[in-house]
Amino acid sequence: MGGQSRPHFQAQRRDCRLHHNHRLAAISSLVEYAKQQRLYKGDNPIDHIERRTVHAYASAQAIEMIEMRKLLARIDCTDGAGKRDYALLSVALQTAQRGGALASMHVGDLTWVGNRLKVHFPRTKGAKTGETLLEVETTGALVAYLQRLYGLDWYEQKQRPVWVSFSNNDSHGAQLSIQAVEQIYAKHLGTSKSHVTRHTTAHTLDELGVPLSEIQEILDHNNAATTGIYTKRLKKGQNRHGRALEQVFGVSAAPPEDVG
Repeated sequence: MGGQSRPHFQAQRRDCRLHHNHRLAAISSLVEYAKQQRLYKGDNPIDHIERRTVHAYASAQAIEMIEMRKLLARIDCTDGAGKRDYALLSVALQTAQRGGALASMHVGDLTWVGNRLKVHFPRTKGAKTGETLLEVETTGALVAYLQRLYGLDWYEQKQRPVWVSFSNNDSHGAQLSIQAVEQIYAKHLGTSKSHVTRHTTAHTLDELGVPLSEIQEILDHNNAATTGIYTKRLKKGQNRHGRALEQVFGVSAAPPEDVG
């Protein structure tokens, strides 16, 4: 595979299958248009060509809940950048939103509901909108960052971006791009794929026994089948009976010495 990692190779194969299917769909649409215009009679030949299977969420990865807890705890929150990164990842895990929606947040998208903040996402996948009520601790982390950034009257500065750059260059104070958000992910989580927090939230909720219908609502999937595929992919490779097998076979980190 020329030194390519297995996940990268799998992603390339999936992209090839998608492109193949898209080409077939385009030709099929052209044939159907020709039939409607009475330029062609007969069956659509593309109907007889098998589409290539594309495994949904084949490259989806999640971070185990204990590991994520450790990664968050390692963030140095003594400066503005650290407070930003901790708040960003906390909001990402709480809302399960995509990186693009997070990057576009403005102060005006935040509303107080009692002692918690509600986040309104005006730009999510499929041009939909969404709202999530943050829990108290996540609200506190976000407020601590915004107070550090804009002062005690931060809530009145509705047009200000929530996530800004702390770089010592011309970008200082500018709203973070999705690429800059992904750099924060890479720094603290070891991957630049912002979907990892979305995957982690879904996987963790599934491990905690949250019903599929509720996970579907949090992820804003149109149907439960999509959520089912999603969670199944995230659990691929796990062995739920691994601990039982260890105990049955007496496997130990320190095998007994051969006394024979």
